[in-house]
Amino acid sequence: MFDINEMHKLKLGTTPPAWAVERNSLQAKLDAQGGWYENFYFENGATTKGRSPSTKKLMSLGLPASLEGVSVLDVGAYEGFYSIQMEQRGALVTANDHFVWNWPGDNSKSNLELVMKITDSRISVLEADIDSLPNIQHQITLFLGVLYHLEDQIGALRKIRESAKSLVVLETLIDDLDIAGPSLKFYPGKDLNNDGSNQFGPNLDALVGLIQAAGFQNFEFKGIWEINPVSKHADKNSTFSPLKSARVVFWLYP
Repeated sequence: MFDINEMHKLKLGTTPPAWAVERNSLQAKLDAQGGWYENFYFENGATTKGRSPSTKKLMSLGLPASLEGVSVLDVGAYEGFYSIQMEQRGALVTANDHFVWNWPGDNSKSNLELVMKITDSRISVLEADIDSLPNIQHQITLFLGVLYHLEDQIGALRKIRESAKSLVVLETLIDDLDIAGPSLKFYPGKDLNNDGSNQFGPNLDALVGLIQAAGFQNFEFKGIWEINPVSKHADKNSTFSPLKSARVVFWLYP
């Protein structure tokens, strides 16, 4: 059976730590680190065993297999899955985050640093809020899984547009797909996935409006890569509601 994870296994660095060379010792190191969200797969067979469909999302972005010499900014890099993947395609990568890296008890930054050590990564690590991003344009800006965590979505998209020279790859949650016309769903408290950092989920019409309001006049809808029907249970029978939320990818041209 075809396994997309095989296509995205990470190469070890030219001089990896001794414990990273053999599968079992690397697996023990990854397991001891713990707290993984992303699924990193390494060429010797070790994996972080995260819960995210990382490689499926990566495939949905539609980026070329070779990015040799291309400058990439990964905004909201978290554990750096996409940063590392872009680097292994030859890109010159800056991984950026702030909010999550400073969340009490979160170890996403240390997870990133461990993967960088294993792969001998030369990624630049930039800790800054979106509003504080330096005025340096990158050929590609990744903005993946971030938008629905933000209160000022138009302002953030404007700042992202300023950071991009050629392309912004936007991946986000959309919601209220059963509502005609623009709609922005608010998630009070921990209403979405028991996560208090989630703020607003636009539907497709609203998302297009946000993109245009931020100054992007040219953009492409690249498709829905994941759907989230809500399961409902009546007695012992399980049924599914109409599609209300999903994950989408857009390419935005500054």
